[in-house]
Amino acid sequence: MKDKDRYYLVMRIKEIVKEMNKELMFVVVEGERDREVLRKLGFNKEIYLVKEVKKMKGKYTILTDFDEEGRNQALLLRKKLGDRFLIDVYRKKFFEALKDYGINEIEGIGKSLKIFKKIIQL
Repeated sequence: MKDKDRYYLVMRIKEIVKEMNKELMFVVVEGERDREVLRKLGFNKEIYLVKEVKKMKGKYTILTDFDEEGRNQALLLRKKLGDRFLIDVYRKKFFEALKDYGINEIEGIGKSLKIFKKIIQL
């Protein structure tokens, strides 16, 4: 992926994260690196790992990986947490943004984020 493409990807994702900050109470991700990347992208609400999830209340989204295992985890989490407060549009927005670049996990944005930081420091 070209640096210019990485820049646009990060800008697109940062806009999604900005929307999430306004609407959500928490996000559920698979791993610690996913959490770190979301923090670096500016998400400032609670971020729970799949293994930390218990009954919770408040608007949320699920950002597990976009492979078969991640989709299965998302379905299980959806059953556990319920649909009442699920804002699934953010999962769809992330998927749409990442699929064009062959990225199927939140932590996969990490390399683009490093290059983005170099570009904006120029």
